[in-house]
Order: sequence, then structure tokens, then C-alpha cells
Amino acid sequence: MIKTGRIIIMSLILIALFAGLNFLTCKKNRNVEKKVIITGLNKGKGEYFSKELTNAFNEFSLIEKGNNLLREGRTNEAIKQFKYVIGYVKDPSVKIVAEKYLVSAYEKNRDYIKAYKLMENIIKNYEIPSTDKFRIPDEERLNYLRYAAQGNYDLAVKHAQLAAEADSKLPNRKQKPREDYIERLNDLIAAKDYILSLKNKQN
Repeated sequence: MIKTGRIIIMSLILIALFAGLNFLTCKKNRNVEKKVIITGLNKGKGEYFSKELTNAFNEFSLIEKGNNLLREGRTNEAIKQFKYVIGYVKDPSVKIVAEKYLVSAYEKNRDYIKAYKLMENIIKNYEIPSTDKFRIPDEERLNYLRYAAQGNYDLAVKHAQLAAEADSKLPNRKQKPREDYIERLNDLIAAKDYILSLKNKQN
């Protein structure tokens, strides 16, 4: 899952860099043709580039708002926010980020059926093979969501562990899965324990 914070920071850096280059080149020489040589962008392209960065920043800010709601435990509000982002944005790469966070929000609500269906739809659009190491964590996530939706928490926990292990093998992970994989695994274990406690009370 893409870290929205990093993308926002990168966008801000690019905007600042672009603005800084324009300021310096304009200060040195007001001739537009020379500005093109220094920045590599004419006025029209520069304005387009700046507008696109601003749009990207705004879109990821909307996703971050949903993440903040999710961190605060306001899952229903987070779900509404992510749905809004999915309907609002046009960039497919931004949309898929919002969709993956919506899957997480459904998981937090223990609405595993909706989480499974959405994750299945996301994976269907992947262009890399199911055996690709970057896809395996998501494939295992789909597996554990399917088992959780069926109420088979033993297999759900098993595949959540496999998802975390697969994620830890990706580059730059340092043999540790991302925190969200650990959090989801712990949530599934808690859900399993809760179901078991209900069964014990009935017996």
C-alpha cells in the first residue's frame, strides 16, 4: 500500500522546487525563452505541471483525512470519506489507493464480505502475474478475507500470517512486514477470540 504521507511530502517538495526554479529564473532574467532553457518548461507546461501537482496533493489530502478518521476509530466516517474519494478522483492510481484503504476500513468494521469483494475486484485489474512477489501479499490478503467472510477464523489467521510474511520479503522491508499487516493480523486474532468466547458462553 502506498504511504500517502510520503506522496504528499514528495508533491510538496516538487511544488516548492518548481516554484523556486521559476522564482530564481524570473529574478535572473525576465525573458521567457531563457526561463524555458533553465527550467525545461515553458509557461503553459509549467502551469499545467503545477496544477497537476496541486490536484494530486488535494486528492491525497482527502485520503489522509479518511486515514485520520480510521486511526481515531471512526470507521463509518472513514468509509464514507474513502467512498467519496473514489467517486471524486479521476486518476486511477489515486483511486486504487483509496480503494485499498476502504478495504482496510471494512476490515476494521469486521465487514469481511464487503472487504473481500472489493479486494477481489482490485486484484482482478492487476497486470502482474499472481506469482509476482509484489502481488503475493495482496493474494494472501484476499485469501484471509475470504475465510473471515466464511467465519473460518483459523484459516483466516493463517493466511493473514502468510500475508505478513510475504510482505516482509519485499525490498526495503528489512524482513519486517508493514505495520498495517501486523495490525490486521491482530484484529483477526481478536475477532477469532471474540467468536470463540461467544461459543463458550453458549456451551
